[in-house]
Amino acid sequence: MDPLPTAITHDQHLAALQALGLDPALVTSVRLDVRTGTFVTVFVRSPSGNVVAQGDGTPVTARLHIPFPALTPGCAPADS
Repeated sequence: MDPLPTAITHDQHLAALQALGLDPALVTSVRLDVRTGTFVTVFVRSPSGNVVAQGDGTPVTARLHIPFPALTPGCAPADS
């Protein structure tokens, strides 16, 4: 196995989010799952573009799932 990087640059981080079609300013977390796809937590925006907050000021977030298409070659579960 090749050695893992000790870090990624900010530009690499932004490029990865943009490759997924995500606005980096709204993303709070990303989890890549080799079997099921990508899970992302983002801040929720109002129709006017502002981040929605709860009564106590805590930003509202949403968890999104970007699945692998079932028939995409190379995206089958590792144990199949």
